[in-house]
Amino acid sequence: MAIVSPSGGAAGAYPRRFDRALAALREAGLVGKPMRNARLNRSLTSATPRERVADLHEAFADPEVKGIICAVGGRLSSQLLGLLDYSLIAHNPKVFCGYSDATALHVAIHTMCGLVTFYGPALMPDWGEWPMPRPETVTHFLRVVGRGVPSGPTPRFPVLVDEFVSWDSAEDRLRRVDPGPAQVALRQGHATGTLLVGCLPVLRELAGTPWQPRFAGRILVLETPQLPYNMEQATSDLWHLRNMGVFEEIEALAIGRPYSRDQAAALRAAVLEVVAPYSFPVLAELPCGHSSPILTLPLGIVATISGDELVVRQNAVIGTEREHGS
Repeated sequence: MAIVSPSGGAAGAYPRRFDRALAALREAGLVGKPMRNARLNRSLTSATPRERVADLHEAFADPEVKGIICAVGGRLSSQLLGLLDYSLIAHNPKVFCGYSDATALHVAIHTMCGLVTFYGPALMPDWGEWPMPRPETVTHFLRVVGRGVPSGPTPRFPVLVDEFVSWDSAEDRLRRVDPGPAQVALRQGHATGTLLVGCLPVLRELAGTPWQPRFAGRILVLETPQLPYNMEQATSDLWHLRNMGVFEEIEALAIGRPYSRDQAAALRAAVLEVVAPYSFPVLAELPCGHSSPILTLPLGIVATISGDELVVRQNAVIGTEREHGS
């Protein structure tokens, strides 16, 4: 698995966590291969836009690399969209996984190349968890990307780990594990469509650009980032999507668990208000994105929402079993 840092420079700022995450990948039978600029940390980003793009191009072009994992989120992966060689990417399909700011890359690659990408665990937040990644996260990732069969119903993680522990803390310790909120149908119904998954404010940033995705026929999965992002911003972003006509086109909507449990009620209220004129089903508290444990959701794959359940109906990779390797 190639490791890239398409936005933030946390890999350079927190080398112990980066190395622990690489060890966790090895434990799972995957070999992490950091690209040449992945460990840099320059001001707002890991490296210059051209250096970050060079890492992505090298990773996609390398026939020995079977997948690519983003080291961390951050901001400004949108700087790369106009520099990417989409023909190179389209002719070298492989697993691309990450979340948060990687939404810009997911949507651009999916829209421009028609490839399936995977909105799922990033290297440092998830694989670098102390002393090891959440088993639920690893199991679902390997289930989705490791076998050429439909992954079926998304698991309902009974726990939630949202305690903040600084990555630069000299005292590594387990984070507190709490009971996880149950998935809930905010509006009942049954619908089938192709998955489109992303971080709400990043998806909004793509509006009006050449990389704006197609929303017709989609099951749209939206999740929100960590503080200081707040529910006033989320409400504004949701209304922006409504004013674009997005909710007139989709088949169903799912909302991820908010990063802070204090935001859950306000997020539900904002969602119900913005979708009031429409009749599609709405699912809430999906454990994706800025949540731990975290699902791996494939963009571009047919899925169904029925009541409080999300089911992935198609295989997301070719093959019948996972190959150990990079």
